[in-house]
Amino acid sequence: MDAYHYPTAMSDANYIASAYGLPQLSTSNFVQTWVGGQPPNDTTATQWSIEGALDIQMVHAMAPNAKIYYVEAQSDSYGDLFAAVGLATSLVAQAGGGQVTMSWGGGETSGYESYFTPPATPNYVTYFASTGDTGDTSYGNPSAGYPAFSPQVMAVGGTSAVFDQNLNYVGPKTWQSGGTGVSQLFTRPSYQEFGGQRCGFNPRRSGCFRHRQSRHAGFDLQLLALWS
Repeated sequence: MDAYHYPTAMSDANYIASAYGLPQLSTSNFVQTWVGGQPPNDTTATQWSIEGALDIQMVHAMAPNAKIYYVEAQSDSYGDLFAAVGLATSLVAQAGGGQVTMSWGGGETSGYESYFTPPATPNYVTYFASTGDTGDTSYGNPSAGYPAFSPQVMAVGGTSAVFDQNLNYVGPKTWQSGGTGVSQLFTRPSYQEFGGQRCGFNPRRSGCFRHRQSRHAGFDLQLLALWS
């Protein structure tokens, strides 16, 4: 789910699908919807459309037989974004379960945790949030922000695939300015490492041993998406 209106979402995804031999999306396996039943008025938010293109096209490439619900928030305010999270949760739960992805983030807060915790969150719904291109800089240094830091959310960061001069794959490289770090609000779970020497390089060292660390997974996100 993303913010604002992306009117050519399905046609753009189908262009890429045709180029790579993937099945076409149709109204039977792609549902574009909005809180309140009316699309957002703003169709000029290009950056959000790019995010939507990346989300839809990558999900379709990874799971070509999956049904995709593309939920658009009326704006990029937390209130509107989390209203869309609530709608996405309901749609996925009614379909029997699945994943809700959130390609956005902002300053940390605990005020929206109810969207991710029972009874608001039905069984079989999993949440993923991006740690961002530059992350949350509210505390002076990039960090993952919210909702990526939520204890109920899997935080996913971007990497780039590195190749040598002969085009041999060398390995992944984390984004230099990508959001990662230590939460200011959420307690470190027992399954996370103590922190060790890495904390010495963290500008939030005082909270390093006590709070939740992010990110939790990395994925090659240096992709080419099409939007129109």
